[in-house]
Amino acid sequence: WDFWTRWWDGVLTGQQLPWELQKDVALIPDAIWKQGPAAVAAEIARIEEIHDLRQQATMLKEQLAEALAVSASATTGHRAHNHPPELVDAPAEIRESLTIIWADLDAAEKELARSAPSGARLQRIGRALRTSVSVVLAYCGKSVDNFTQSAIKAAGGVAGVALFAYLLANIGTFAEALLKLAAKLVGG
Repeated sequence: WDFWTRWWDGVLTGQQLPWELQKDVALIPDAIWKQGPAAVAAEIARIEEIHDLRQQATMLKEQLAEALAVSASATTGHRAHNHPPELVDAPAEIRESLTIIWADLDAAEKELARSAPSGARLQRIGRALRTSVSVVLAYCGKSVDNFTQSAIKAAGGVAGVALFAYLLANIGTFAEALLKLAAKLVGG
C-alpha cells in the first residue's frame, strides 16, 4: 500500500507524484489488476524502478556534460600551470570512453522511456557502462606520476577530480542497478 499512501498524500498536499508515473500505473493491464493487490504492488514497484532509473540517467547525463564542459574550458594557462613538457589533454582512450558513457546513458534513458523496456538491451547498456567506467577508473588509478597528476589537476583541479571520481562511481552504481532491472525483465 506504500504507493497508494504516497499517492494520496500527494493529492492532499498538492505535491503529486510525477504524472508519467501515475499514467503508467493507471495503464497497468486489467489482467494484473485482477490478480489482486500483491501482483499490482509488484507491477507498481517495477514501474517505479524504471522511472527512478530513467531520472538517474537524465541526471547523470547532465552531470557528465557539466564535468566535460568544465574540463574542455580549461585554459592554456590551467593546462600548463605545472610546466609539463607540453600541454596536457586527456588521452584518446579516456575521451572515447567518456563519449561512450554519454551515449550509453542516453541509450538507457531512451530505453527506459519505452512502454516495455527490453531487458536484453538494458543488459547490453549496463555492461557497456560498467566496462567504460572501469576503463576510466583504471586509467585514473594508474595516474601516480607527477606528469599525470599535473594533467589531472589541469583538467579541473583536485576538487574537480574528486567530483569526477564521484560521478564515475555514481555511473557505476547506475550500471549495476540497470543490470539488476534487466535481469528481472529478462527473467520475468
